[in-house]
Amino acid sequence: MPLTEKWNVRSVAATIAFFGAVFLFYTPFEDLQTNTMWPRYFAAGVCLACLLPVMLARPIRIGESSMYILVGLLIILLHTIFFKQVSFIYPIFVGTNILLAVLIYEASKRWPREFNAAVGWLLVINLAALYIQIAMYYLLGGPIVDLHEMVFNSPSRDAVDFVGINRFSGIQVEPGTYANNMAFLLAVYLFTSGYRKRVYWISILTVLSMLLTGSATSVYFTCVMLALLPLLWSHRIKKWHVLVLFLCILAFLGTSNILDHLDQRFAHNDDGSLSIWKTGLHSYLNTGLEEKIIGLGYEHPPCVNCYFQNMGVIANLLSGGGLLMLMVLLVLFGRLAYFNGILLSLVIFAMPLNSRMYYYEAPVWMLFLFAQANLRRQHTVPQALAPPPAPPLPAG
Repeated sequence: MPLTEKWNVRSVAATIAFFGAVFLFYTPFEDLQTNTMWPRYFAAGVCLACLLPVMLARPIRIGESSMYILVGLLIILLHTIFFKQVSFIYPIFVGTNILLAVLIYEASKRWPREFNAAVGWLLVINLAALYIQIAMYYLLGGPIVDLHEMVFNSPSRDAVDFVGINRFSGIQVEPGTYANNMAFLLAVYLFTSGYRKRVYWISILTVLSMLLTGSATSVYFTCVMLALLPLLWSHRIKKWHVLVLFLCILAFLGTSNILDHLDQRFAHNDDGSLSIWKTGLHSYLNTGLEEKIIGLGYEHPPCVNCYFQNMGVIANLLSGGGLLMLMVLLVLFGRLAYFNGILLSLVIFAMPLNSRMYYYEAPVWMLFLFAQANLRRQHTVPQALAPPPAPPLPAG
């Protein structure tokens, strides 16, 4: 769609539809009363209902990037059917989530401006919720107001003081989930945006907001996103801006209790998620060669009570699918490196490497989909807007 085309009713409707399609994928909720998977089924149903009108208005075509993701999905499904059989509903659920990621990606190519606007508004809403929650806590003197419970009628898990540090989550279910989802959402926003002041400030505020959650995950994703921004904006961003942002982060780490918080949780092995990660990694390394080649399966973690979510997405995929999934990931990395170079590709792959998401969640596969493009080209000065070359010097 040309940038000069004005917004109309169809554009606004498509933006709202895209917002509905991605909202519950990047803002998950839980039902602690039933403790079932119905919130995830509900999210998938809402996403499909929102996507159908935009796909009917502008039919999609499955492109090359989506084909690589669908090959990965096929390997997962074949594994659950022929190698390590699982309940029949499980492959359907996994396939639905990854297929919806493909549909969102392909539909976004038909409505690029509308999709980008929807992602931007979702970022702004999450930012506003977190900063409002922080302001209410310090202005009113506590306790932390659970905004997630106000929206979803279900309490967040860690919207309270924890180990001497204030942990904020906005409308997300917990602080670590906020850092995970906002990092993946910001990446998609950057991959579909050109360099503009609005994009720049939303990015900076998002990076800072992740750190303000006070979660251990936020420290990791803050570093990753701090590396991603200058790599994407190498021709546009001012180096001293990155330095100032880095110094602000160091000042926050030095003046808050977050370093003591991390030391207490991880250095003394008091953190359950870290223990699960170590146990799972140790159990996987002790498996036989055949299990490493074929994979352990996608409903069978490598040890008792080793939840997939705590193992990291890349570890989930490799331990589950074995050599075949390793080949898929290597091909995806090769495509990213071909378009964007090895360094930027490593930063992008660092996100799912330590992400506390399940391997089948749509944001993971949307990251892989949108990253398969020449990302730097979107953040350089277009040739038409570049200053004209200097006139040649007169002869003699």
